[in-house]
Amino acid sequence: MKVSIVVQDDSGGVFRGEINLTPDGAEKSASLEPLANAPVASPSPTALRGDLELPVRAYIKKHASGKSGPEKFALLLARMTKGDTSVTVAASDLQSEWNSMTALMGGKYNTAYPTRAKERGWIDSPKSGTFTLLPGWAEI
Repeated sequence: MKVSIVVQDDSGGVFRGEINLTPDGAEKSASLEPLANAPVASPSPTALRGDLELPVRAYIKKHASGKSGPEKFALLLARMTKGDTSVTVAASDLQSEWNSMTALMGGKYNTAYPTRAKERGWIDSPKSGTFTLLPGWAEI
């Protein structure tokens, strides 16, 4: 019998493999075989949520590297709200936080980022100048 195994380490890295199992008492030839071209996934939503207590710069450095502007925007909002979808954050607060760490964010704040994040179902803007997190953010 072939079994697929998925293991997640403490930093959120995901490793996949397959193992061949034999019935108890039969020839013991179980061996671990890596899956060919198995992708290593980015940190899971659980890892992203678990790190929400990190200082904002540490959270962004850990999770936003290599992400697009809208993804970084949603991650920043997630960190500022600690993942709480009922919390509203002013756009000016987000912009200020973003611009305080432009090196980590890959440049200055762009007003297109929240629009694109909203289109992807990661955030919402219940009224002009405010943002809330949607559950879909965890797919980032």
